[in-house]
This record gives sequence, structure tokens and C-alpha cells, in this order.
Amino acid sequence: MKLAQYYKNFISKNPARLILFMYVVSIVIGTILLMLPISSSGGEWTSLIDAFFTIVSSVCVTGLTTVATAIHWSTFGKVIILLWIQLGGLGVMTAASMVALIFNKKMSISDRLKLSEEKNATGIEGIVRIIKFILLSTFLAEAIGAIFLSFTFVKDFGLAKGIFYGIFHSISAFCNAGFDLIGEQSLTPYATNLNISLVISLLIIVGGIGHTVIKEILVKKFRFRKYSVHTKLTLLITLGLLIIPTLWFLVIEFNNPETLGNYSFFHKIIVAFFQSTTTRTAGFYTSNQAMYLNASMVITIMLMFIGGSPAGTAGGFKTTTFAALFLITKSNVTKNKDISLFKRRLPEEISEKVIAIFTISLTWIVGSVFLITLFEPTINTLDIVYEVISAYATVGLTRGITSDLTIISKLIIAATMIFGKVGPISIIVAFIDSDKHKTYREQKVSILIG
Repeated sequence: MKLAQYYKNFISKNPARLILFMYVVSIVIGTILLMLPISSSGGEWTSLIDAFFTIVSSVCVTGLTTVATAIHWSTFGKVIILLWIQLGGLGVMTAASMVALIFNKKMSISDRLKLSEEKNATGIEGIVRIIKFILLSTFLAEAIGAIFLSFTFVKDFGLAKGIFYGIFHSISAFCNAGFDLIGEQSLTPYATNLNISLVISLLIIVGGIGHTVIKEILVKKFRFRKYSVHTKLTLLITLGLLIIPTLWFLVIEFNNPETLGNYSFFHKIIVAFFQSTTTRTAGFYTSNQAMYLNASMVITIMLMFIGGSPAGTAGGFKTTTFAALFLITKSNVTKNKDISLFKRRLPEEISEKVIAIFTISLTWIVGSVFLITLFEPTINTLDIVYEVISAYATVGLTRGITSDLTIISKLIIAATMIFGKVGPISIIVAFIDSDKHKTYREQKVSILIG
């Protein structure tokens, strides 16, 4: 009894630890459900590693799979995957708070602290209103997306199946998950379908920019000058990361018959834009990733690493963190003590947090790539780097190596997905006893650097 109470206190007193614990619990439950014969289309038991990998990919809204989603899973299995995608898109604490709101249960200060930790909020003030807005905006966006997508899917698959496909792909897109039910070629059959390509792209973008940005746009309309620095920066970086890579892909892949080469100029733009959009943590694709030239792969890896924006459904290093890293570098090079943008100065602690996130992330990625190359000596290193960063940024794109990985490599990829979903800082905080602080400071010394 005392041991159970100890572990309860150990987990509950640390918000980051509790969030990680809840993800682990959801993964265990989901894995068991997917292993059941009712979850597979053939009515057979699914192996532990395949069920585990799929549910981790679902709740971490990644999209990497070891088995074909459209073929292997039954309707029950697909519904389980969809529910866990929604759980991951909302966040486990937000999903739990939704249940509390339904039953009109009052949230404690502790509950509000845990929610603010999950949503990267600066404090607990107004956190319940934020959660209500997240739930409303999420379900509304997914409903609208499902309606538009159903127009195409109903024509192709019939009424019931078409509506289910519309709902599934809308939720998967808004949550930046990348799971699809079309087949092993993802959305390639719809590469030139404007309804599918543009609606999926818009859902990815809206889900990825974050609820704080969405709310500010709705409240302040389109008056850019009145937006906060965070919203201005998010919108500008997002726009730049959509337009510039689209032009890069268009130029590099223009004559590649395996990607853009066989399309008309207009359709080349559509496919290149979708590639630019989906690489930042979505996981859908309308052109074969294994056929892209190496130059395009480098761009894709960079985009996947940057990812989406904070407080959204996307993963990755995050757009604003990337911008802050650039500003910190610029500030150090120019010997300017202040980190400034939009005629405002960022707090000093931002610099420490950004450098910590970058260092931890890079260490994990390099370590994962190193380990997988040991266990997969026959696989191209670029493909492994692509796979690891795709997992870290919860993207879900692959060069086709996921199902060929050994069990150990699959476990490394699964751990990387969890690491990317929960976040580098939260993972470290979850395993550190925050009550232990030094009561002294060492003598200051200098070292040579550079």
C-alpha cells in the first residue's frame, strides 16, 4: 500500500512525469486492443511489435507503420487507430479534461498546472477557456474537413465507406498524423485532385500552427499589426516554409519522371506544394518519397526537423524555436546582448531553453542514427537519417524501410516518436528530481571556445 502511494506521489507531483506516464498507459491499452483478432482484417492475432509500433505511431501522431493500415486492420482496428490519433492530437491531459468538462467536474490547481505544461501555456490563468477553445476548434475543423473530403471519397467508395474515409483522413490530417486508408501508396492516386490535396494541406497547416495563433487570428481578424510577436513570427515562418521549399522542389524535381516530371506545370505546383506542406510533420504523400533526388531529401530532412509550431498538433524542433536559434546565433555573432525581433526583446531564459532543446534533440537523433546503423548495415545511411528525423518530428514519411527494420531498430524508432511527442525538455524533467537544488554556486572561470 505504501509502495503504491509512493509511486502515485512520485508521478503526480511532476506534471511532465504524469504526462509521460499517461502516454505510456494509453500505449499499453492500445497495444493490447490492436493485438486482438478483432482488430485485424484476417481475424488473426497481430504480433506485439506491430501492434505496439502502430499504436505508438498513432498516439504520437506520426504515421510510420510496419504494416499497411488499409490492408492489415479491420474496421475495429482502424477505429482504434483513429481514436488514438485523436487522443494524441488533443493531448492526453486535454482529452482527460474533456471528460471532466462533460461531467461538469471542477478542475483543481494541480489539474490546471498539468494542462498548462502540456499546452506550453505561460500560466494557469484562463487555461479552462483555452481547453474549451481547443476542443471546439479541433472538432469544428475536423468536421468541415470531413465534409469536403467526403465529396470525393463517397464517389469512389460509396456512401458509408466514403463518409468514414472523410472523417478518418480529416482527423488524421488536422492532427498531423499521416495515417491513410487508401493503400500502400498513401494519397498518390489523388496527387492531382485539388479537393483532396488542398483540403488535406489546409488541415495540416491549421492543425500545425497552434491554437494560440488560430484564436488570435479569429479575435483580431486579419490585422497583422495587432498580432502578438509569437503569432507574427509563427505566420511568417510558416509562410516562408511553405513557399520557398515548394519552389525548391519544383526546380529540383521538375524533370524527374518518378516525382513531378510527368505532370503538367500546374499539377507540378500542386504536388510540390503538398510535399512542402506534408514534410513538416504530416506524413501523407502524393509522390513516392524513395524516388526523390538526394538534394530534395536534404531539404525534406531539414523541413521535418523544423516541424510545426508550438501549441499545435505538429511535432519537430518547432518553427519559433528554429527562429529563436537563428536570432540567438545572430545576437552572439554581432555581439548584441539583446535578442530582438519586431522591435521587442526576448527574455534571456529563452536562449537557455532553445539551446537545451537543440542539444538534447541533436544528441538523441545522432545516437538513434548510430544505433540503427549498427543493426541495419545494409540500409542506406541517408534513409536511416530520414527515418529517425521523421520519427523525432512525428512526421511519418519514410523511404520505405520501416517494415524491413529489425525489432531493436523498430523499438528505437518507437522511442524516438515518444521522445518527439512528449518533448525533449519534458522527457528530461520527467526523470529529474526537481526538488534537489544546489544551495551554492561554483567559482566562475573562463575557457577558450571557437
